[in-house]
Amino acid sequence: MLKNEMYKKEYGVFQVFIRHTDQKQLLVKNILKWMNKNKKTIAPGYVFTDIGAGDGTVTGPIVDYLHGLVDFTCNYIEPSRLAVDFRNRKRKSNIHFIAKDVNKISIPKSNFILSSHVLIYLKNYFNVLLKIYKSLKSGGVALVVLTNKTSGDNLIKKKLTGRDSLSLAPSIISFLEKNKIRHRHQIVKSLIDFSCCEKDKITHTCKSMISFVYHKNLESLTQKDCDKFLLEARKHFGRKDRLVKKEDYIWLFKG
Repeated sequence: MLKNEMYKKEYGVFQVFIRHTDQKQLLVKNILKWMNKNKKTIAPGYVFTDIGAGDGTVTGPIVDYLHGLVDFTCNYIEPSRLAVDFRNRKRKSNIHFIAKDVNKISIPKSNFILSSHVLIYLKNYFNVLLKIYKSLKSGGVALVVLTNKTSGDNLIKKKLTGRDSLSLAPSIISFLEKNKIRHRHQIVKSLIDFSCCEKDKITHTCKSMISFVYHKNLESLTQKDCDKFLLEARKHFGRKDRLVKKEDYIWLFKG
């Protein structure tokens, strides 16, 4: 199963996996670090757009930061029902909820656009990437987040199955260079916590984690798969319960 198919068919498994990393916390930290460093550029009328905002785990802290700083608008683009709870919690007039696929809308002109783990869903991701860039205001920045090809989850997957991971970063960077779009590539390391798999009994959480690592449907995951994963992971990583996860941060700069 390709990774993009895994994301679509096993979204619940993906969410379990994400909750066992500090990926989103680091994403918030890095965005706020950039905003603090460039605080002089954050003026009234500032527009922050989150494409594929999900349940708002990342969007919320950014909104709270901007709320105490300047008059702003947040565009919360999320076609799934994940936006419902966030919408109920954040009933502010300056948050615009757009429940449509990014392919079917015009992205509002923005000072900062975030697209975290969205492009992997899309066949036409080059077109969406160009759409994001064109939607930036002069002096604006976009941050595109992708899973790095040497990330720990893919390292185990390749070791066990011999299949290569789906990595978009090289082709995206080549595309940006070809189109002379100013950009910066950054690799950020987070942690995957596999302590839930240390017990003798395979829990649903552990099984979900293994399912995502294998990119294999949860229902088709066998006890043999689980045993093989635990054996190889503990041997290869010295029985540590944490693995390094790498992500590609690709920053785009307009003007």
